[in-house]
Amino acid sequence: MPLRAGDRFTAHGFNLGQPQYAWKTVAESVTSSDVDQLDDELFLPLEPFSVYLVTTCLSVSGPTAAKLRFGYAVPAGVQGRRTNFGPAHTATTTTDRFRVSMHAWPTAVSYGTVTGTPVSIIEEGVLFTEGTGGLLQAQWAQNFVDATAVTIEARSFLMTRQVIG
Repeated sequence: MPLRAGDRFTAHGFNLGQPQYAWKTVAESVTSSDVDQLDDELFLPLEPFSVYLVTTCLSVSGPTAAKLRFGYAVPAGVQGRRTNFGPAHTATTTTDRFRVSMHAWPTAVSYGTVTGTPVSIIEEGVLFTEGTGGLLQAQWAQNFVDATAVTIEARSFLMTRQVIG
């Protein structure tokens, strides 16, 4: 964030606009479960009465039959929408149908998975907090129960950038 003559330099002002990252250091898998689970590493704090730009980039592997259901646990009162890019729920190959949609932050979205080939998923949007802060945390599951694991690979990440606080 640029400083101008007369600006007060504060820790909060310096941090405003600086990205925060949560990286997956190890792959995490779900097998035989369509119950949403909170991700072990993809979570970041949110301050009350703030606006954030949020980006999530995932590398996902799993059987074509299982699919991935992906959403977020958010603090009470969160507003905003995110745009979703990834394989369509009906995709069976990496060159098959593609999903582009828009949803509220807590809404779970179903993506296709392709047996033997990791796929990429990107979600971006604006998130507004109300009077309570808390955690923005990825939550996910298999969309259809399957004995073969769906895995969010290491090096997937969640990034927030507070633009108003």
